[in-house]
This record gives sequence, structure tokens and C-alpha cells, in this order.
Amino acid sequence: MLLGPAGVIAGIAPPGGNGVTTFADVEYPINVGKIFIHREATDEWFYCSGMVVTSQYKNVVATAGHCIIDPETGEVWENWAFIPGYNDGMLQWPYGAWSPFVGWVFEDWAVFEDPDSDYGFVNVSKLDSQTGEPSGQRIGDFVGGNGLAWNQSSGLSGYVFGYPTTPIPTATSRTADGR
Repeated sequence: MLLGPAGVIAGIAPPGGNGVTTFADVEYPINVGKIFIHREATDEWFYCSGMVVTSQYKNVVATAGHCIIDPETGEVWENWAFIPGYNDGMLQWPYGAWSPFVGWVFEDWAVFEDPDSDYGFVNVSKLDSQTGEPSGQRIGDFVGGNGLAWNQSSGLSGYVFGYPTTPIPTATSRTADGR
């Protein structure tokens, strides 16, 4: 059952390129990346997938709600960084690390931890290395943005890119061909 009209926002290619990187003969979109989260209280690291999505200000990353709000504490994660185009632990981050400044999750996830609502969006900013303040750079200007579609009919196919759950940050991006 559709809850409203279907809609689509087209993706935007990054400037000067096709928006993919090749690793082990597989092409991956550079606007998909890995989120690194550090829980200082227990000195634990957590990892999530994220992807830059097309938006007016070119600064939105879509991810899971549990990557925005710590399910154990109910608090917003504080030590968080998104690395677009991250691949296999390489220390080359050509698009830098991006920090969150505003995040949204759905109430059903935040209050009831409903797994069907475990997604959200984060506005990100690249911090100035000298001042620690937002630099004004927009992630979409570097890596483009994926489109979004909602309330589509069943039977459509698409691709999902992300990083499998792993205790180490060297996982390579994986794809799933959804039908």
C-alpha cells in the first residue's frame, strides 16, 4: 500500500567525471562511503554505510537511523565521520572526512526502534583544519549525489551499495542487485 504519491529526484553526477572508482575490477560510486563512529565511554568503534543524496544545498547523507542515534543510549552519536569513496582501508581519502551538523531520524525509530523506520538523513560539513569550523564546502560539489525514489510500484530493480557489518574498518564496498 502506497502512503502517498510516487516521486523521484534525479541524481547529479560529480563535476569532471563519471562518479565511479574501480577496485578489484568493480566500479563503485564515489558518493557512497563509510561512516566511522567512536563511542568514547567504552572506546568502541562502529561502522555504517552512507550515501550522498541529491539535495538543494548538496550536503545530505542518507544512512540508517542507528548510525545517527546510538541504540544503546538513545543519544545522538557525537564522534562521527563520513568518508565518501572509502575502499578497503586505503589511507587515501581524496574527498576528505565530513562531519555531521544536523541529523534527522523517523520517530518510529528514535522512540520505538522500529526496524522498518531505521533510516535517516544527516547534513554534513567539511571542517576547516585550522579553525575546526565548517568550511563552507559542499560534499555534492565533489562527489555528486544519488537520486531518490519513493512510493514506487513493486517489481522495479535497482542497486544498493554499502559496507557489510564488520569489526574492522577495512571492508570493501559491496553491491546488491535488487529486483
